[in-house]
Amino acid sequence: MEVTMVLKMLLKIVAFLIIYLIVQDNLLSAEDNIWRTFIKQPNEQYYELCSRQIYESLHCDYKENIYGEKLDTPTQQQLIQDSPLYGQFLELVESMNRFAVELAFQLYPLTDGGDQGDLFRSIGIIIKRDPEFFLHLVRKYCTSNGPLKRLVIMFPLEQVVDNMEARIQETEDRIKAFKQVNVTELLEGRDRCISILSKYLLDIKKSNEMPPETE
Repeated sequence: MEVTMVLKMLLKIVAFLIIYLIVQDNLLSAEDNIWRTFIKQPNEQYYELCSRQIYESLHCDYKENIYGEKLDTPTQQQLIQDSPLYGQFLELVESMNRFAVELAFQLYPLTDGGDQGDLFRSIGIIIKRDPEFFLHLVRKYCTSNGPLKRLVIMFPLEQVVDNMEARIQETEDRIKAFKQVNVTELLEGRDRCISILSKYLLDIKKSNEMPPETE
């Protein structure tokens, strides 16, 4: 009788442990795929988890290249290096989801090359739609002119490739959008953006006026 009771108790303990491990595995899976979860449900709760992961990726002791850039951090492994998922995230940025746009500004230091170009192009799309929101995030996250210059002059490829007139028009439209912003604390960032775009506009107009090379 006692042996039977002990066996029943052991079976209950084993069953409990199995259920516990299954639950823990599901929780870990959700944590491992937080970006996938955010893209499906882009709300404040999952924004906070993604933002925390970006912060840890930027500030914890991960391997760096010779330029001091982080390598193989959780955000890079789980989002940026997953091309389909990264593409879905960029679509969310372009749709003007404010949580996604803010995360895009936060994670740009973890990107480079084509991934950074794609990110900047997606962020840049919001300039004409909501220049004030864009400038709020520039003020918060983009204090140096290097990234800012790339950010404001990266245009959608399908719009400007081999089309200088479209490039000139987009540059002028962005300047006009920034000039609409008159919020005091945003004026410095606004003027930086206008200065970058105005110089770029001058350069591409000069380039467009150059006669073709002859043999």
